[in-house]
Amino acid sequence: MPSSLKCHLKMVANLFDAYTAALFLRSKHGEGYKLVAKESLGDAIRDSCVIESGQGLIGWVAREGKRLHVTHFTRDTRTLGIYNTDTGIKAFLASPLPYREGVLMVDSKNRYAFPEKKQRILDDCARVAYDLWFLTRQEVEREFYRELLDWLIDSGTDFLDDIGRLGRLLGLKMAFHARRKQGERLYRLCGTVGVHGLKAGDTSYSVDEGLMGWFFRYKKNVILNKFRGEAAQSYIIKRDESLSPGPVVLGICLPEGSETSEVVLFSGETDIERWPSDILDTLSRSLSRVRGNI
Repeated sequence: MPSSLKCHLKMVANLFDAYTAALFLRSKHGEGYKLVAKESLGDAIRDSCVIESGQGLIGWVAREGKRLHVTHFTRDTRTLGIYNTDTGIKAFLASPLPYREGVLMVDSKNRYAFPEKKQRILDDCARVAYDLWFLTRQEVEREFYRELLDWLIDSGTDFLDDIGRLGRLLGLKMAFHARRKQGERLYRLCGTVGVHGLKAGDTSYSVDEGLMGWFFRYKKNVILNKFRGEAAQSYIIKRDESLSPGPVVLGICLPEGSETSEVVLFSGETDIERWPSDILDTLSRSLSRVRGNI
């Protein structure tokens, strides 16, 4: 999180004499509203806190796009979704960011309500938080597109090397390339990057098994952010594989040719929030262009 937003949260906490000031931003990839910055006098904040739209008071503000002020707060503060323990706050105030992109909240343990003037000020602080976040997001996306353009310029001679470099750009350690002949229920693994215990070659695998088979069956580009490779039905190629994929999986189905279809799959651990919201379409076009140039 940029230092400008952290400084903004610290200012908000001091301005409102808050027990906690917290900023939630909507995930670009459909995972609710994530806690991205906080300033608190306690240590009861949940790690990796995510609030779904409509969940509790914070989720209500996110969904409705309206300010919410709760005086004489008497319920268990764990119902807010941000605390691990009941902290005994007395007042709660939250304002939505423009376009329902997030929520800025403050609470208090030494007062039962926030004055009307302070409520309006929090609305202004929420708008400033949005502006700071929007500028940061634009800067991150420009850098990503610049790096992707460099990758495109340098690609086109060795597709396996190309997807390996693209995986590093994405922050994902594993890459797989597979091909299937049209009409067949089996596919072949053409090559891998950063993968141990699984060799590409003449072995065929069923499209009815594994995550790779799923991509061949449904022909959809998908991001998974909580993939559990150790689960009974969660494996990439075959049930007894010795891979250690990360929690992030990104699969791209290249446009089908008259004779074959191809899938490129990446896996690892990275922060997908730095990816542009149109990452799937962007990578599909980029990989198709590179594949067509070979």
